[in-house]
Amino acid sequence: MSRAQVLEVPALVPYFGPRPAWIRSRRPLSITVTEGVYRSRDGIVVTVPAGYVTDLASTPRLIWPILPPHGQLIIACLPHDWGYSHGGAPGFLPKEWWDALFRDLLEITPKVSPWKIPVAHAAVRIGGKGGWKYGWEPFEACQIPDWPALGQV
Repeated sequence: MSRAQVLEVPALVPYFGPRPAWIRSRRPLSITVTEGVYRSRDGIVVTVPAGYVTDLASTPRLIWPILPPHGQLIIACLPHDWGYSHGGAPGFLPKEWWDALFRDLLEITPKVSPWKIPVAHAAVRIGGKGGWKYGWEPFEACQIPDWPALGQV
């Protein structure tokens, strides 16, 4: 079995436009400026398009000293959020697959302490249940199509 890979690292900038309905947290948001491309260990390629809005790691403030919502977790959080924001769509991969991709990407991310990987993976498996299948909009609605017009670039 091969390892997960990051094929293209996306650029992110802060996002201050309208809060998308699929993001329930009040955390600061980011938007992808370029697409991110990832390959899972089973060879499936995931592309997170430019214009995708995310809150990255939706970790409770209480555990930020252990699992901060920024830093090294970002590499694994972005495709995981993308998968969750499409969860439940016909023919889309199941929650368990996206949680496994999150874990696999953490394993290849430099400077992620090995003990944090099972903790973060357990957190998305347990805490992510509230975000999966939250009545997400169709695929296209998970992007802000004209995000430069919102004054972010």
